[in-house]
Amino acid sequence: MNVSVIINTLNRDYWLKRCINSLLHQSYNDFEIVVVNGPSSDKTDEVLLDFKDIIKIEKCDLPNLSVSRNIGIKASSGEIIIFIDDDAVPMNKNWIEHYVKAFQNDSQLSGIGGKIYAGNGELQFCNKIMDFYGNEIINYNNNYLNNCFKIFGGGNGAYLRKALLDVGGFDEYYEYHHDETDLQARLTLAGKKLSHHPYANIYHEGAKSQNKTTNYIRDWYKIIKNSVYFAYKNTENITDINIKYKNILKSTNKYINLFSEWKKGKYITNKEYKLIFNMYNKGFIQGEYDGINSKRRLRTDLINEKSEFKKIDKTFLNKTINVCLYLPSFIANDKNIQNKTNELAYCFLNIGINIHILYYNNENIDYIKEGINYYSINPSCLVLESLDIFNTYKNLYNMSYNIFRKIQKINNMFNFDIILFLKP
Repeated sequence: MNVSVIINTLNRDYWLKRCINSLLHQSYNDFEIVVVNGPSSDKTDEVLLDFKDIIKIEKCDLPNLSVSRNIGIKASSGEIIIFIDDDAVPMNKNWIEHYVKAFQNDSQLSGIGGKIYAGNGELQFCNKIMDFYGNEIINYNNNYLNNCFKIFGGGNGAYLRKALLDVGGFDEYYEYHHDETDLQARLTLAGKKLSHHPYANIYHEGAKSQNKTTNYIRDWYKIIKNSVYFAYKNTENITDINIKYKNILKSTNKYINLFSEWKKGKYITNKEYKLIFNMYNKGFIQGEYDGINSKRRLRTDLINEKSEFKKIDKTFLNKTINVCLYLPSFIANDKNIQNKTNELAYCFLNIGINIHILYYNNENIDYIKEGINYYSINPSCLVLESLDIFNTYKNLYNMSYNIFRKIQKINNMFNFDIILFLKP
């Protein structure tokens, strides 16, 4: 089965470059990459220029994720379509292969998704069960399953292309938030089978965007608006409007409780609380009006009649080199060493080499700055209790183990050509 991997991007230039580079190391060969660039104002166009001969590049003029996803579907040619976020990378080289085997082993399957982890290994999103009001279901029985559906993250999900065409793709009402859950709800209501994959997982950085500046200050107007619209549209079989309104109000109360907890815990100021609560009220009113009165914005023109399947040319990998630079703990905080390391890294970067710097830090912080990938190593993150008997060298052994695991993790995404252990 051939596969189209779609990346929807907006102002994530270096994150996008890392994502594409990681896909080139996938074990599966019969796939194409489709990148849909939104109205980016950074260096995304320059990044895409480097890959123009081996990927498909499309443009979305609106900062609307659902519109961008539909453009990607229309440009794709694969039997299977996989979505991955621009600031994410597959957890291992078999990511695409895992998805393909799932569809090959189950002819009834229409969509499937894996887990999403942060770069430090913490679980960001675990596959869930949701009802058609948008409530996560924790405890459920088989009888209740008739009133809910399986969901998985929009940035790590695979679908049969035919299934997406059957339901009209993504509802373009959703700029973001609930875009994927709405699709999964409609697929379920159309009798399509969805599932969760135990191994097709990704690392996701959660980089800042126009809709998210912090964990608290987000575009809550759109989040609430889309949540209410989602509930009205996916419960159209419930004719009693009063019952529907009561359940929708109950499902959005979780946000009010969340805002109150943030205020009580002093994570947000009183002024920010009022701002967020005002966004909630406006969003609820707009979502309710649109959910009752507006038609869905689905697409009936997603069949690709022009573009041929653009199988990835992995000989491109011969033109790229991945170099890992490791800064030992005793020199990681030395400003002089840091400056020399950065100078060396930029020299490599300027001649087209991908640079990955491992550095010592008491926290797990992975990030990208000006095209260079930084990964922290926390010696207390992974502790081998079996080494407790070696009091003299226990810390050294634990540090070595953490270095090994970190390099192993990154090497599972990119094949390192060179690993340099720097000395002062």
